[in-house]
Amino acid sequence: MLLNLVIRPAELLSAFARSFQILVVSLIVAPLRRAFDLSSYIFTASRINSGRAYPPFGVLA
Repeated sequence: MLLNLVIRPAELLSAFARSFQILVVSLIVAPLRRAFDLSSYIFTASRINSGRAYPPFGVLA
């Protein structure tokens, strides 16, 4: 009984820490991924508009 009271808060704390970690990671990673996708899209679009879409980065001619 006493051991059960000791283990239970540790399990709850561990589960809370795990879900909090997932939340923090998703809050940080999602905007970064979105910004990277947007910047790569803008970069590719500007290269296509300038006529230098291929070869990549203009160095593999």
